[in-house]
Amino acid sequence: MIQEKILRSSLFLCIGIAIPGYWFKIMHKPGADALIVVSFIAAAIFMIAAITEVSRSQKIDRSEKIMWFFGFIFLTTIAGLIYVLSARKRIV
Repeated sequence: MIQEKILRSSLFLCIGIAIPGYWFKIMHKPGADALIVVSFIAAAIFMIAAITEVSRSQKIDRSEKIMWFFGFIFLTTIAGLIYVLSARKRIV
């Protein structure tokens, strides 16, 4: 239960802060760098929690674990949304 709250909150915090952060960066507004750093920290928390959860799963095979690992590293937002909204029920 706590793991799910950490996953959801860190992913949605990452997305919710990244969008205004990048918008502020494009518009050269102050505070953009701080928002982007907070977004990266939230993304790192999500990646660590999700990779830990997937690697400990007994329900999926090694190739799928590797797929999720690379998805979380290179496509954090897309893979995170798919994982949190639909695939987590099957994996955990």
